[in-house]
Formats: sequence, C-alpha cells, structure tokens
Amino acid sequence: MAYLLDLSTEVLLHIIANTEEDKYESRKRLISRLSLVCKRFNTVCGHLIFRSYKLILRSYSGRCLFSGESLDHWKSDAIRARLCHLKSKAAFVRKLRIVDYKAHFPRDDESEEALPVEFAPELLETLTTLHGLVSVIFEGGEGGEPSPFPAALWDWVASVKPNELGFKLALTFPDNLQPISGIEELHMYGFDEEKNRIVTMLQPPILHLVYPWSGKLYKFAPYEGIRSVDIKADILRTEVDPQFFDFTQTPEAEVKVRLSFNVEYKFHIPGVWKEYSRKLPSLFVEDLALWNVRRSDECSIALERLPPDFEGTPAQEHIPDEEKQREEVESMRRHYRFKAWQEEERMRMQSASFAQIKKSLG
Repeated sequence: MAYLLDLSTEVLLHIIANTEEDKYESRKRLISRLSLVCKRFNTVCGHLIFRSYKLILRSYSGRCLFSGESLDHWKSDAIRARLCHLKSKAAFVRKLRIVDYKAHFPRDDESEEALPVEFAPELLETLTTLHGLVSVIFEGGEGGEPSPFPAALWDWVASVKPNELGFKLALTFPDNLQPISGIEELHMYGFDEEKNRIVTMLQPPILHLVYPWSGKLYKFAPYEGIRSVDIKADILRTEVDPQFFDFTQTPEAEVKVRLSFNVEYKFHIPGVWKEYSRKLPSLFVEDLALWNVRRSDECSIALERLPPDFEGTPAQEHIPDEEKQREEVESMRRHYRFKAWQEEERMRMQSASFAQIKKSLG
C-alpha cells in the first residue's frame, strides 16, 4: 500500500500548491500549520515557506523573533541569531532580501553606514551556504548620505549570478567591479551618473529605475537589448531638462514612467496639476499622443508607451480640460470650507464645555 508521504517532494509540493484555499484562512497559514504535522511535511513545506526569505539587519519597525528586541539599532547577538536561522533554511531559500535601514541616531558603537564593511565577512559566511538563488535584493533607506557597497558582497553576487538583482537603498559603488552575467532584471534606486555605470555594465533586459527626490536628474539612455523599462521620478523638487525622456532608439521596448509632484498642502494640488500637466509633453522626445497618459492619483501621472499594433483610443488625461479643473478647484474649496466648519464646531463645543464647568464650580 502506498502512503501520501511516500510521494516525491516535487509531487507533494504540487499537491500542496493546488489545494483549495479556505476563505477563512490564508494559504500561507495553512502551509505553516501543515509543516507542524511531521518531519516529512516540515521539510516539504520548507520549500514554500522559506523560498522568499527576508534577512533584516536593521529596520525602523518590528522586533526580532529570537531576542524580542527592537530592530532599530545594530545588535550583534540578535543579528547573529537571524543569520543562524537563515543558514538553517539555506536549502530552501531561492529569493533573498537583505534589509538594513541605518539608524537615524546611531549609538557610539554602531556603524553609521548601511551594510557595514566590517560586518561583511560574517555576513558572507552565511551567504555562501545559499545555493540556487534566483533573486537578491538589498533594501534600506533612500535618503541621507549613501553608504559604500562592500566589494566582497559584489563578488559574492557575481558568483551567485541571480536572475534578479536589486539595490533599493542609497549606495556608492567601488571602482573596477567585475561584471555579473545572467542578470535579467535590475532594480536601481537613486539613479544618477554613478548608478548608470552599474546599469550600463549589467544591461539587463528588464530595468526598474527610481530617481532621487531632489537635485538635477541624470538622463537615462536606453541600450540595445532592453525589453522593458519602468521609471519613477518626482518632478516637483527636482530639476529635469527638456526632452529628458528619450526612448526613440528602442521602439519595441515596453516603457512605463510614473511622475509624481507630491505637495505639502492639499490645496496646492489643482494649481500644481495644471502647471505640470501642461509641461509634460516638453519632457518627452516622442509624441505623447502615442502613449497612455493617466492621472493615477491626485499627485502623480502614469505614462505607458503603446505598442506599435495598438488599436483604440489612448488615454490623454494631461490635455487641459478647463471644466474638470474648475470642478477640482471647487471641490477643494468645499473640502476646506467643511474642515473650517468642523474646526469652528470643535472650538464652540469646547467653549461651551468650559463655560459649563466654570458654572458648576460656582
């Protein structure tokens, strides 16, 4: 007689992955419970539970599951415990996120850098136990002074050759880095001239760029072989040259651009939208009539270049519409009139309450 547990790991994973979901309980929770049934299921479910692993060195929120301490500062013993846990699950991990949000106010014995160089050997001792990684993402704060990326970590990534690589934090990179082959998808935050050196060296077919939130933006030049590019930038607090976005040399590539203009006060939105929606065509070399242009929320614009065989009418929400703009201005006025009325009512009730208390005290 054959038993369920006699089936191969691949078959069991297929069965678990295709089980019907309970509307009252998430699949992740069900798999976690199943992993507690027996040692065999614990091993099988490990491939699902720990396939994507987030190694947190520091974070602005949350607590360490092993020590119970907050994650906002560098605590060597707790970090070593998390490294030990990662090493114990090395056989299952295929997608790794390494998170380090450097402390706003570091302690005397704490590095001011993200991914501190002095910790790299200890980190690499664990990372070298991971095999078969397909994705490696480094994540942290985007603001403040950039931290130097350890050359030893770059060499480790080059040995892993993941399909997906991400640098989602403020970094500088050393010179004379070795090329990394096989990168299919790259995430690069704080894109500037130095980061362009990395992008140009790797030339991934799929690229995600996030520009800094201030200063003069560096123009990205698409390269041969790029299939998809996704760009995010703020155009309110940065300096952007005319015809900054030029994708004419890659007509077959999928292109998405999200431009934000986040204002400090809500009543500025109509005026800023009016200004930047009219400015938008001057930022692109191509005619935006061949793009979908949508106001994705109150303070951003989502643009997507249409494929050559597109049939239909593209969205052109940046084109001035005086009636809609008047409606938005009036809606904003109603909003602030209501807020003012609420404040007046609050003050009136507060005054009445104070008067009643004063009267009761004689």
